[in-house]
Amino acid sequence: MSDYFDHLINLFFNWIFSYPPTTVAFVLVIVIFIASVLESLPFTGMLLPSESLTILFGALAYKGVVDIKALIIAVYIGILLGDVLSYYIGKKVGEEFLNRHAKKLRIGGKSYKQIKKMLDDNLLKALFIGRSNGFTRWITPFLAGANSISLKKFILYNMLTAAFWSPTFLLGGYYLGSAFEIYGKYVGLGIVAIVIISIIIFKWIKKRKNDQ
Repeated sequence: MSDYFDHLINLFFNWIFSYPPTTVAFVLVIVIFIASVLESLPFTGMLLPSESLTILFGALAYKGVVDIKALIIAVYIGILLGDVLSYYIGKKVGEEFLNRHAKKLRIGGKSYKQIKKMLDDNLLKALFIGRSNGFTRWITPFLAGANSISLKKFILYNMLTAAFWSPTFLLGGYYLGSAFEIYGKYVGLGIVAIVIISIIIFKWIKKRKNDQ
């Protein structure tokens, strides 16, 4: 089984390396930039698996497919642009938009109030924590705009928080790539084991419910 996973990984990288290196690197930088912009916007911010994507791209950087510094810069600029766009959308449509589309946007009352309170108390903290998950990632800059928070202050704090978050997952993927070369086959076997165990547990729970 471990040989099979090694074979799949090798096929993937052989496919990547079959294209001109500069073209591949350029495409990856563009993709991560666009993803970083979209993750800050309403609707797309909830659907985009940005953490998984940046970790994968970090691993590709470790393999020499693309320069890690170029990826970090692309993510940083993408975050800044995406958050400013979200800020202006919030300023334009206001909180009425959130109230009308609360169910579609999966906005819970408790989380919503916590974010608003944090924005009022500490904008820097709100922006920093806001980038930690898909929901708060887009709604924090949106609410900043909807509540007419100073744009200069918003951009300044956003630059500071983006400087932390832009390299975080990329470097995680980069160093994970090193570990994966050593432990990759065990990770693959672990994933298979988790899937099998999950299926067994699911069927057991389902059987118990049917018996009751």
